[in-house]
Parts: sequence; C-alpha cells; structure tokens
Amino acid sequence: MLEKLSGFRNQDNRQESVVEQMKHYINDHLREDLSRKKLASIVFLSEDYVSKIFMNVTGMSIPNYVSSCRMQKVGYSNFSYFSKTFRDYAGCTPNEYRNRVQNNSY
Repeated sequence: MLEKLSGFRNQDNRQESVVEQMKHYINDHLREDLSRKKLASIVFLSEDYVSKIFMNVTGMSIPNYVSSCRMQKVGYSNFSYFSKTFRDYAGCTPNEYRNRVQNNSY
C-alpha cells in the first residue's frame, strides 16, 4: 500500500515538474506561438497528455493560462483579438471594465 502511495506521489511530482517547465517556457516566450503542439514538443509528451496534466495541476487550461499571462505582462498587437480575449478572461469588454473601474473609484 505504501509503495502504491509513493508511486502516486512520484507521478504527481513528475506532472508538477512538467507543468512548471511549460509555465516557465510560456512566461519566457509570451510573444511567440504557444500552441499545445509547441508546448508538448518542449516536454516531449503528447498534446492531449500535456493538456490533461496542465489542467490537473493548475486548474486551468493551457490557452487560458497563456491568455492570463499575456494580459498581465505583454498585451496584444491586434485590438480585436485583445478585446475578444479580454472578454473571455474578464467576462466583459475592455470598455465595460474601464467604466466599472472608473465608477467605483469615485
């Protein structure tokens, strides 16, 4: 029983290590293509598997994590794409968000 639990713990540690490698790569390459295919090739695993373990470890999908990092650190050169991504991320358009913040600051 202890061997089995130890095996689960080792698997969890490996998954966390892979996800940390992916997160580090994402943060260092925010202006580049960060598709599932690209990230899977970085850690030498299948696209489906990296998606699954990323979700298990972080609680969010790879595209959502990438969008979140880009929103916080880099931004977007295409406004319409930024607006769509912002709406998916924040639940409102950038203008709606700005209006809410301005109205709450008075």
